[in-house]
Amino acid sequence: MRAERGGKHISGAERLLGVDELEQAAVEMLQRAVQHSRGRAEQIFFHVDAVARDQLLTARLLDLHHYQPPDWQQGRELARRMLLSSGISQPAVDRALRDLA
Repeated sequence: MRAERGGKHISGAERLLGVDELEQAAVEMLQRAVQHSRGRAEQIFFHVDAVARDQLLTARLLDLHHYQPPDWQQGRELARRMLLSSGISQPAVDRALRDLA
């Protein structure tokens, strides 16, 4: 679903569903479009494509970890160490942290 107001995107949603779930999902997306915090949509587009089960690729999600360093400097240093240990090059890490700052 894509919802627009004044020609600008205000809301969107995608789902992979079985045929028996389409009606409920369409109702939920319609409600989202007309009750959005950015305003009521003036145009709402729905698009449904059939997808064969053998076209779907599933994978395990990455592990999620939460860190709370005591200050931003230690947070940046932690991010630097983690990026480097995951194989990202030193120049790429330096540039990314510089760009974020």
